[in-house]
Amino acid sequence: MRGQGYFKLKPVIALTITDFEMFDHDQEVIYPFVFKEKKRLFDYVEPEIELIFIELPKFNKQLDELETWNDK
Repeated sequence: MRGQGYFKLKPVIALTITDFEMFDHDQEVIYPFVFKEKKRLFDYVEPEIELIFIELPKFNKQLDELETWNDK
């Protein structure tokens, strides 16, 4: 039996939560990345692969300051 096409695969999301700063060039807390073709910069979408990095040291809100879904 032959394998099935890539369209049968489910999206892949890798969530990485760090206790250190990976990207010290700005103060964002959440960094979503997708795979792109290097020369023409189109997205690799089948199957969808996304990497999300969350840097906890940059998150400085108190419990009563949480407003958005991402904050919570």
